[in-house]
Amino acid sequence: NLCITPLNDEVMKAGLNAANALKPGVDSLLNASVGAMLYPTLKIDHPVFIGIGSADINVPTAMQKRFADAVKSAGTRADVHIYEGLDHSGTVNPSLRDSVPFLIKTLNDKR
Repeated sequence: NLCITPLNDEVMKAGLNAANALKPGVDSLLNASVGAMLYPTLKIDHPVFIGIGSADINVPTAMQKRFADAVKSAGTRADVHIYEGLDHSGTVNPSLRDSVPFLIKTLNDKR
């Protein structure tokens, strides 16, 4: 019953990683499940807000940027913001200065 920080500390102390902690065959199980985790389409009929922390290790920044590019390439209007030096959780509150006006504008445009 560890929260994320103590759990992370225990994992680091034990030297656990994907190579020594996962059961054999996990790759084939994960590969078989990838399809269910994909979005059916990135073409969304309303604007989306994407806030990315440049120091995010939970969802790597480069992966989020590729996702944002793919969303825009699919024709979705996307408002993408990079929050320098912030991690995954640390991005939430500072992003409100951008996401709240985005939401208000989006809702007003729907009227």
